Amino acid sequence: MKKFFYIAIICLSSCSKTADFSMENKAIFGLWVAGEVPIINAVLFDNENYQITNDDRFELVFPDGEIGSFTFTNASYALQSERLPQAGERVVLNWLRSSDTARVVVDFPPQAIITSIADDTLVYSENTGTLIEWLVPSSNAEFALQLECTEGQPIPLPLGPGNFGELFNGPQVSSQLQLNAEAFTFYGSHQLRISVLNDELLGLFFFDPSDIRGLLKNGLDNVIGGKGFVTAISTTNVPLEIE
Repeated sequence: MKKFFYIAIICLSSCSKTADFSMENKAIFGLWVAGEVPIINAVLFDNENYQITNDDRFELVFPDGEIGSFTFTNASYALQSERLPQAGERVVLNWLRSSDTARVVVDFPPQAIITSIADDTLVYSENTGTLIEWLVPSSNAEFALQLECTEGQPIPLPLGPGNFGELFNGPQVSSQLQLNAEAFTFYGSHQLRISVLNDELLGLFFFDPSDIRGLLKNGLDNVIGGKGFVTAISTTNVPLEIE
């Protein structure tokens, strides 16, 4: 989330030539996860600096019209509702400003459904592997993959860091993963997170402010009537073990 926040600020500020903070340079950012509390960061920015603001009002409109409000806490705004957006839903974020209302339509992609796991336990000394397959109710879905050790005191594997990050850096189009023991860095329990990406988030991955063709030089901005970038992913977690 924090990495996304800084990337989004760079993207948006790439099109700003104003040297001072002003209301026209206020923007909002958020990367939401289906089933988790939506968080919004609101900032004033110029070409080189930004500062967090705490005087904004937001509301989230669910598909059936139910409305939830946001409260500022820990340098960001969090949704105050027992109901959370789910995979496959479309919600609307209203940014309630003094003179008008800006809004963002946020589409949560469908969730990946695991269809096959060849083996959930791998043996490092034998460099065994596993094949994980999944499906998504969307023919053109792309994915981000993250492997995390969940041990409280992880024990490193003998040959140092694994190569998972090198193999799966950036969006993936395949709905299957061949994973060998050499991809891991630690012994013990792990969690493979499969995130389904929407088209807007794919645009953020491939944003290049110096693109001489001018295709993306103005930065990413999906706030209607305002500035900023708010989007969503859905995730599926797969427990794995390395011995």
